[in-house]
Amino acid sequence: MQIITPADITGDGAVHTLASIPGAPKKCKWFQFTGLTIGSTPGRLGDANISTSRGITIPSGGGQVVYPIAIAMEFYDLTEIYYLLQSSDTAQAAFFV
Repeated sequence: MQIITPADITGDGAVHTLASIPGAPKKCKWFQFTGLTIGSTPGRLGDANISTSRGITIPSGGGQVVYPIAIAMEFYDLTEIYYLLQSSDTAQAAFFV
């Protein structure tokens, strides 16, 4: 396996897929998404229906790690996992492929 660590992500108030992060893969075995500087509205991680009131919260200094997938032919599809960061908020992501 190999780790991919793209540059920090700056929010723009819009919903994006994890796969849209420059340098991110389309699929991975494991990922982590961490808030670096998050204002009063937490960042969110979730499905296509994500909003400022729906999804897993990502506070400043907090984040989400998903369990590794051990089955050889199965992966997380990062085109189906979304994040939302408000303008000027920053986060980081790491992916194992």
